[in-house]
Amino acid sequence: LTPGDIEEAPIVPGKPCESFLVELISQAEDSDDVMPPSGKEPLTPAKKKAIIEWIKNGASHELISSLKPI
Repeated sequence: LTPGDIEEAPIVPGKPCESFLVELISQAEDSDDVMPPSGKEPLTPAKKKAIIEWIKNGASHELISSLKPI
């Protein structure tokens, strides 16, 4: 993925702490920048952990397609 308006990489494979997506999903639910946005079903802690682990393990398309729904 390429950076958007803020020019930060949304996903840095192998580096969840450098991935903007992780910053967004880790925000407080009442934050203006939290993902998913207000009005959408918030991610469960298990889903957040799965995203972080996916990025940590390289964020491959093959890996994401092999994950079981949470």
